[in-house]
Amino acid sequence: MGYFEALIYGVVQGLTEFLPISSSGHLALLPYFFHWPDPGVSFDLAMHIGTALAIVLYFIKDIIKIIKDFVGNINCLIQKKEISDFYSLNLFFAIGGTAIAALLIKKMAFDFGRHPKFIALNLIFFGAVMWACDFWGKNIASEMNKNKILKSMIVGVAQAAALFPGVSRSGITLSAARCMGITRLDATRFSFLLSAPIIFGGALAFIKDFQGHLNQVDSGVIFFGGLVSFMMGLLTIHYFLKFVAKFGLASFAVYRIVFGAIILIFL
Repeated sequence: MGYFEALIYGVVQGLTEFLPISSSGHLALLPYFFHWPDPGVSFDLAMHIGTALAIVLYFIKDIIKIIKDFVGNINCLIQKKEISDFYSLNLFFAIGGTAIAALLIKKMAFDFGRHPKFIALNLIFFGAVMWACDFWGKNIASEMNKNKILKSMIVGVAQAAALFPGVSRSGITLSAARCMGITRLDATRFSFLLSAPIIFGGALAFIKDFQGHLNQVDSGVIFFGGLVSFMMGLLTIHYFLKFVAKFGLASFAVYRIVFGAIILIFL
């Protein structure tokens, strides 16, 4: 793998990790379209770390506040005081829901999920689901600061479905949130903040195989790919928040359906 391939992989990772069009689906299809070899575990690790750091940097103030609130909520529970801000607890239960559901479906996703036709069907079906949820979802004031543990866990469990390439982590979490009446901007923010530990968890999954594949790709190429995914991730987060708040998710649903159809026709 050279710098050009690293650039393409980094751009695709940085864009699709946060857009509701499935990063795993696009990355899995790149070798089919361009006949490129597998970039290797070390390169995958660098790209995941790049997008994870983009989330942390962009939402650093929010993350610090969430951590402080979570510690404060634990103290309130110990001292049997009333909890005033449930945002951090909602995130915690959403992450827990993802972890439990992911453990149950992980083997199935890796055994059957990477075939191009299966990815295409996921792109089309879940693209239509996302459009429907966004179109009919009511714009109720954000409830993520309130005691909505069940809603948070539903979003978290839905996120685990993104282990199947073509589903899209952000797409399925936004669909679940919009179905429950959470506004587009608040649903997107919650989805992004929920993604940080999940992306870091995905990176950790690569570490166990990292040493055996360390020499598979040049270290300069690895660093370059991670840097590109980081920079594209920052840009995507910034402009996607504004775009969704103003225009919704319909355009991404159309892209998914068209792209899925192209895959079915040509692959």
